[in-house]
Amino acid sequence: MRRYILYALITIILAIFWVGLEWILDGQIISQHSDTVICLVLGWFIMDWVDYYIFEK
Repeated sequence: MRRYILYALITIILAIFWVGLEWILDGQIISQHSDTVICLVLGWFIMDWVDYYIFEK
C-alpha cells in the first residue's frame, strides 16, 4: 500500500514539473491538458516498470 502512495507523490511531482516546464517554455499555463495527462500516464508506467524490476526480482 505504501508503494501506491509513493506512486501518487511521484506522479504529482512529475505533473507539477511538466506544467512548470511548459509555463517556462511558453510563458503561460498550458491551455490543453493533454500534455499533462500524457505525462501522468508515462510517469505511472515508468513507476510500474521500476517497481517490477526492484520488488519482483
